[in-house]
Amino acid sequence: MEKLRYERPVINKIKAGVPDKFGMSTRINTITEIEGIPVKDIIKGYGSPVFVLSESKIRDTYHEAYRAFSTRYPKIQFSWSYKTNYLDAVCKIYHSEGSWAEVVSGFEYDKAIANDVDGGKILFNGPDKSDADLIKAIENKSFIHIDHFDELYSIIRISGNLKLKAKVAIRVNMDTGIYPQWDRFGFNYENGEAWNALNRIMLSNNLELVGLHTHIGTYILSANAYGIAASKLSELAVRVHRKFNHHIKYIDMGGGFASKNTLKGAYLPGKDTCPSFDDYAESITSAIINSEIQPDHLPTLFLETGRAMIDDAAYILGTVLANKRLTSARRSTIVDIGINCHWSLMIIGH
Repeated sequence: MEKLRYERPVINKIKAGVPDKFGMSTRINTITEIEGIPVKDIIKGYGSPVFVLSESKIRDTYHEAYRAFSTRYPKIQFSWSYKTNYLDAVCKIYHSEGSWAEVVSGFEYDKAIANDVDGGKILFNGPDKSDADLIKAIENKSFIHIDHFDELYSIIRISGNLKLKAKVAIRVNMDTGIYPQWDRFGFNYENGEAWNALNRIMLSNNLELVGLHTHIGTYILSANAYGIAASKLSELAVRVHRKFNHHIKYIDMGGGFASKNTLKGAYLPGKDTCPSFDDYAESITSAIINSEIQPDHLPTLFLETGRAMIDDAAYILGTVLANKRLTSARRSTIVDIGINCHWSLMIIGH
């Protein structure tokens, strides 16, 4: 083992929260290899800086998430969030595991099609869908998640012109007890917007209502918030059935699950503070199963989990260029990694 270089002790002012009696650790664990491959060899072969993603870690995390939900609910479908990482190599790993594609732009939609994803296995989210995007999605029988009334009226017009029935869902925002409340996406539950949109869809001959979608935020540390959201979507599904005798085919809980990464300023490590996939799954599935949805018409549960699926599989490797001392006497390290880095990729598979 290499002997550590002597470092003069300095007194550091703690700025991130109030510590307990054990203080706060400032030591960074050094990673010398990834999947058994020395970091130095990776940099030697691919240059510096370089992003590395572990295929085996991606698959292991996917299997963990799928196990957590599929053991609690009979109908599960994951849909890879292209905006999280739309590198073709990454997307194809998730698709090979059975994941659909969730996209938020025409660019991402085209990438999914280029990755051989069937149009009927694409969930089209986002508030900015052009007429060309909508025509393509309708013709490919993709599932369009409507974000606002203008989009709803455009789809009614376009599907009428095409003489095709568009498969649609609505995006619902709501109060789930977390702050800030994400009300930027979709129709609000509490003020009746969501119910208004559902009624308009059901009264249109050009649309087929297939699902309900929500995205309550990002890096959500409360699994209970998802339970509240699932309960409210289930209530909407029940109301649609009672009024129109129509069964919702799926409930999409979006993404936002927290990864195990430790955020800047956090006192405790992410792995100790973030809910597990089991925690999220228990809260969501319990809400749907315990609702008044008829057991023989349980909707498929869609999940668009992004960062929680891939964060642990990604690394950035770089080279130390120089060391110098700051006025506080602390040693500062200059590296070739910055926000201006161009993406490089190596998939390590087993």
